[in-house]
Amino acid sequence: PEYWRNHWADLDDFVAAGADGFEIVNCAPKAIGFPAAARERVLQVAESHDLLVVGASDNHGWGQVTCVWNLSSPSAQGYRSNRVIARPIALAQGEWQAWTAAYTQPWLMLAGLSWSERSSWLTWILVILIYRAVPRRAGDPPGIGILARSLSLKILRLQRPPASTD
Repeated sequence: PEYWRNHWADLDDFVAAGADGFEIVNCAPKAIGFPAAARERVLQVAESHDLLVVGASDNHGWGQVTCVWNLSSPSAQGYRSNRVIARPIALAQGEWQAWTAAYTQPWLMLAGLSWSERSSWLTWILVILIYRAVPRRAGDPPGIGILARSLSLKILRLQRPPASTD
């Protein structure tokens, strides 16, 4: 919905020109900063003129999970024909500058989790960081470094006897 940035004064002109509806959520980096007050104004205009509202997921490399879904009713038309469901962190980003998304999105995600979910995420992040930081000796095969060396089992190093040809 970059129209809020470039054509906000033309909102009523879009309606007069016969626009069928408005995009109210977009996950693209340049559009994720759509302010909540502006979105509310667009919803009021769309409802008063019975116009369709939709969400778009223009991720362009921002992960593999979308932030918006459209739930459509095939028999309905206009404002009531589609319901836009957006992830709360995508809507919360609208109150921040778009360039801050690189650090605000992880923060907003963690803030929206329960303590047990947060602990799980942070534990796995620490495990991966420790794994990546463990030094390896030159010539060691890829693996989990020191942990693999300390847990190596002689059983794994035993050669199987050659199969009998009887």
